[in-house]
Amino acid sequence: MLGFGCIGVLFGGLFILIKFLLPKAPWLIPLIIPGFELICLPVFPISFGYAWRNSISGVQVADIGGVYFLSSLCCLYSYLMYLGIKNKPLRLKYWGIVLGLILIHYSYGVCRIYFIKNAASQGSLTVSILQTGVEPIVKRDRTEATYKMVSLQLKKAIVDSPDTQLFVLPESIFVPTFKDKNDKRLHDLRAILNAEQSLLFGCNTKDQDKHFNSMGFIKNEVDTQPNSEIDFKYYQKKKLLFLGEYIPFSESLSGFSKSLSSFIKINQFSAGETNTTLAVNEFKIFPFICIESMYSRWVAETSKELSGTDLLVNISEDGWFGTSKASVLHSCANSMRAIEMRRPLIRCVNVGVSGFTNEWGMEEKNDPFDTPIQTVDYSNNYHFKSKIPKRAIFSFYAWGGHYYENLCILLFFLAIIWLVLASNRKYLMK
Repeated sequence: MLGFGCIGVLFGGLFILIKFLLPKAPWLIPLIIPGFELICLPVFPISFGYAWRNSISGVQVADIGGVYFLSSLCCLYSYLMYLGIKNKPLRLKYWGIVLGLILIHYSYGVCRIYFIKNAASQGSLTVSILQTGVEPIVKRDRTEATYKMVSLQLKKAIVDSPDTQLFVLPESIFVPTFKDKNDKRLHDLRAILNAEQSLLFGCNTKDQDKHFNSMGFIKNEVDTQPNSEIDFKYYQKKKLLFLGEYIPFSESLSGFSKSLSSFIKINQFSAGETNTTLAVNEFKIFPFICIESMYSRWVAETSKELSGTDLLVNISEDGWFGTSKASVLHSCANSMRAIEMRRPLIRCVNVGVSGFTNEWGMEEKNDPFDTPIQTVDYSNNYHFKSKIPKRAIFSFYAWGGHYYENLCILLFFLAIIWLVLASNRKYLMK
């Protein structure tokens, strides 16, 4: 209730700002709304731009300025339609402008899809997703049973798909912490893999007294000896879920009661500090976990710092959403990153909607009807695979288009300053 109340107050303030700017500087409105989305809703970034996601041709311009650019276009078209309704003599003029802009918008999308489809492939990678179907509570409380069951699922998937080069398991599927490269589980998992097969899996790692929500990576080389040291690489999550993975002022709050201290200890992770890429054959993989997929600008900036990537991989735990549509919405937003970055994306969840998204946004999902999957038959291997091509597709958003968001934030603050100064001037004149 508190969260929705705060969002209601924020949106109320936005509408007051719009009402003030409408007669004064209407051209600012399509730009300040994305700025509002970036500044005022930082915990779980959302945007009107996601409304374009199901229009494949319409969503392609996301590679220019991201989802917030789509939000600006949505506001611009709506404003021009409003002007056409309000001014009858100029109605055809305003609506004609909207029609012309939309024609350019969709023509860009059609041309971009055609170009990407016909781009030369520089290689391919066969990937299998294992949606384990372990409910979050079971995974947390029955760790040994979960490990055995997931190992059996992985064995069965390898038998059924021996040509798979990379297997992907969901977020935190192995809850007990992997402390070092000598962990017996790593040797067991590597022994399950065939030669030249790799495994990405959700796990927890530890560095001194800090715990991290991580994505582990191991590979079984052709000449690997059974007892040789494991080349265990991992990515530690950098964008943590507020109250779900970290609690502000946790040290101070822990002193209030033992139950609160226990709750904080279970739900307190540290944020990773290092950008990481993982390599499978000739593919450079950019890993990110759960809610990190919602931070479009962070994905673009990090990819640029890493000097580009060939494949995006997101693992998540959507089982906490139950039978709601939240997993579907998370999947929809996640796939927008593939369009912005012009890179194929793999999404693997424990319970929910998993799938592959290509560079123009077409999805192959475990659930084509968007009906959230609550449980999976443990006796059956629940995996599906896809051959992912490697294409060198340029994305303006990944190169520098994410700075469009800086412009929106700047204009949003200028509009607020303008509103405050104008309000004070009217008050003083009275």
